[in-house]
Order: sequence, then C-alpha cells, then structure tokens
Amino acid sequence: MDTVLKGSIIGFAATIPYIVISWVLYVLGISPSTVIHYGAILITPPGTSITTIPLLLGLMAVSISGTLMGNVLAFLLRWTGDDYTLLKSTGLGVVLWIVHSKILPSLVEPQLYKVLPPSMVLQAFIVAGVWGIVAGYSYLLLKKRVK
Repeated sequence: MDTVLKGSIIGFAATIPYIVISWVLYVLGISPSTVIHYGAILITPPGTSITTIPLLLGLMAVSISGTLMGNVLAFLLRWTGDDYTLLKSTGLGVVLWIVHSKILPSLVEPQLYKVLPPSMVLQAFIVAGVWGIVAGYSYLLLKKRVK
C-alpha cells in the first residue's frame, strides 16, 4: 500500500477518537473546550465568535492536521523501520502535545496559561497520547491486513 494512503488512513482513524474524547470531556464539564474549538480559534481571525461555521472550520482543520500527522508517522515508520511502532506513534503524539500546548499558543499569546488553562493542557496530553496509540494500532492493523 502506498505510504501516503496508509498515512492518511491511520491519521484519520486516529483523529476520530481524538475528537470524540475531547468532545466527551467538554460535554461532561471536565474540559473548558474541545480540540474543534481550539482548531476554530487557530484558523479564524482573532475575535471571531465561535458559531457553527467556525466550528466546522475547526473540525476541518483538526481532521486535515490529524491526517497530515498520520502521513508524518507513516513516513517516520518507513524510514526508521516499524519495530516499536506503538512507542514511536505515542512519541509523535507527545510531540504533538507540546506543539498544541506550548508552541501554537505562544504564537497567539506569549504566556501559556492565559491562553490554555491547566485542565485544557491535561486534556490535550490525554487526547494526543490516545491519538498516538490509535495511530500505531491502525498502522499495525493495516500492515497485517495488506500482507
């Protein structure tokens, strides 16, 4: 199977629970927002109210970036070998957590906790780890199925 197709499949498959878990934590009141809200804030101009259209744009942004990171993972595994797949995919998830909770907010606002409260940072860590585990398992399933 083509590496880009494989990466797109595993990235999209891993993004689904990433979004769902984030949404469940938001609905239960554990988290102040979801990754879709976060994507909407990053992709729309500052001060845009979060309505249906920005949320759809946020969903598109999160889906596209998750699929793109699936491709990064697929190429990483192609170049480094697919031994320790789950460790590598979870490591990529942790790197994504750092990007989501430090680098991107720092571009918007230099002080991290003015942009993201600690509960949101913890939620981002959990869902990024889940993304990495699901992406790794998806890769292993695709590898097994293609053979």
